Amino acid sequence: MLIRDELTEIGEEQLRFDLGEAQEFVRTHGGPDLAADDLAKLTESTEGWAAALQLASLSMRGGGTAPTSLIARITGRHQALGDFLAENVLDALEPATLRFLMATSVPERISGELADALTESRGGEERLREIAQRGLFLRGVDENGDWYRYHHLFAEFLGRRLARDRPEDLPALRHRAAAWFIEHDMVKEAVDHLVAAGDDDGALDLVEDRGTSLLENGQMAMFAALAGALPAAAGLARPRLQILLAMANTILRRADATRTALDRALGALARLDLPPAEAERIRVQADVLRAVTEVYRDRADDVAALVAKPLADDSEPYSNWVRPVASVAAAFASLYRFDFAATRRHREHFDATAGGAMSTMYADCFAGLAAYEQLDVDSAEAILRRAHDTAQATSGPQSTAAALAGATLGVLRYERGDLAAAGRLLDVAGRIVRDLGVVDLLIAVYVYGARVKSFEDPSAAAAQLAEGADVAAASGLRRLQAAVVGERIRYRLTSGMPLTSRMSPSTLPMPSGGTGEVTAQSEEANAVRLLLAEGRDARARASELVTRVARDDRPRARLTADLLLGEALARHGGDAAEAHVIATVATCAEHGLIRPPLDEGPAMHEVVTGLLARHQSGQPVTGWQRIRPGYLTALAAASPRQPYHAGGAVIT
Repeated sequence: MLIRDELTEIGEEQLRFDLGEAQEFVRTHGGPDLAADDLAKLTESTEGWAAALQLASLSMRGGGTAPTSLIARITGRHQALGDFLAENVLDALEPATLRFLMATSVPERISGELADALTESRGGEERLREIAQRGLFLRGVDENGDWYRYHHLFAEFLGRRLARDRPEDLPALRHRAAAWFIEHDMVKEAVDHLVAAGDDDGALDLVEDRGTSLLENGQMAMFAALAGALPAAAGLARPRLQILLAMANTILRRADATRTALDRALGALARLDLPPAEAERIRVQADVLRAVTEVYRDRADDVAALVAKPLADDSEPYSNWVRPVASVAAAFASLYRFDFAATRRHREHFDATAGGAMSTMYADCFAGLAAYEQLDVDSAEAILRRAHDTAQATSGPQSTAAALAGATLGVLRYERGDLAAAGRLLDVAGRIVRDLGVVDLLIAVYVYGARVKSFEDPSAAAAQLAEGADVAAASGLRRLQAAVVGERIRYRLTSGMPLTSRMSPSTLPMPSGGTGEVTAQSEEANAVRLLLAEGRDARARASELVTRVARDDRPRARLTADLLLGEALARHGGDAAEAHVIATVATCAEHGLIRPPLDEGPAMHEVVTGLLARHQSGQPVTGWQRIRPGYLTALAAASPRQPYHAGGAVIT
């Protein structure tokens, strides 16, 4: 009959009442008219099961208790529901089937293999299929038919019956379930069952065992779920768990929570009688995490000292993550000592087999940034491509690690004139990163990401800059704030900004070294740009900035300062402007940097396009012959397109 289409199969889904049918059923059986929210909660809690709806209607018929309160109490422990199930379902079952039902109701969902593990027998898949076919409140929950789930009211009732009739079985069932989930790498479910079995130590051991790899590979949500499943007070005496919590909060930039976890770790350590070597290893882990916190706070001064011990002693058996993370922190410290060769050496000696996705990504990104600061642009691009490819392969294309690496690569691709590739990389980063990452990467996301976006949507770009300013303010990141402010001044996006040109000419001493010096120089550059935007002569101040930057061997920073001086000279410098611009463009050409001479400002852009026009018309341009023709062709092709082409509010 089925083949001839003379038979219609009515399954469980068709028998389940929807909202309208449930309302009509309750009203027909003497229940009250329910508010929409109460009706939705009732239908959801009963899953449209007619018998449960009828029992609910009977309970609400008296009118003595508000429906909302009664609905909240409808569970598998409800007396009337229990009586119904006992009389109409369980009493008709053979004992072996009842024992199977009770055992397999322990996990939230059940498969044939898991049923075999729980019952210590075989044939679980066939028995589950048979139970589902008999209508015993079991249904499949995946397309392959591997997993099943009992109706939650029936599962709650079975759990109550198991606790009443066979309480001695429950801990063993929980442990069998946990063991099966561990074997199949379903750690969250395993932790849940260990906690439910009262085995807090087993749950803590499991989280400590798996937590490091989860955090190192960027699986923050999974680690948060594991930590959230633990009893609130259970881990306070476990220094290793507190170290993991500190590690997670460090990655999430939660400074207060990181400090709390580290304090708890050291407090627990003081109360435990651990072997001295083991206690010292935990202290080293705490120091390394403090160093990482300093890196996220954009402070490099104390980092090298905090990570010195694990990097100096290769023989000490620290946890796998310690040396890779310490190496990354040390690379950041050397980057802001302007010892770029040392930063790159840290990557050469980095053990990628021990480091997770985030550590490996940062090791590559810091090495790439160091190469870029040296204007070794080809090497920088190769390193950053490796960072992005590796992060995608290990953590996935939408992972935080891949997004951060992509943002750094996106900056370089933009400055080399590849707007399409830069846009793809920075757009992904803008959707994923938010406030995660060190300041260099956040500048890539918010400043360069906004600039690239501005070619198509200036309003969205301005909003992204505003978000960057909010992140900088919330986290106290002055260098990010200076980069955002500089971008707004450069492109006249300053409406409503609390800016003033009353910045006194460089009378304050500039910090020497570290992120403080870089930030101060960025803020000084902003003062120069603000003076230029107001039509004032800033040549002397821009020239002084070049002199300060030139004190250190920082080729890219020197090029950036020279570009700003070029804008100042182009506004007020006469013949000197052309010679300086030509020399600066020649440096950009040597390294294939297309956008920097075009983006610095309108006056420099005008000089560059004028020189290009003279060159194209055959007029001689002194010094232009140093620049390879292919670069000039690319520069000419890129010159008509400018960021924030729709403009912004003019500074007043």
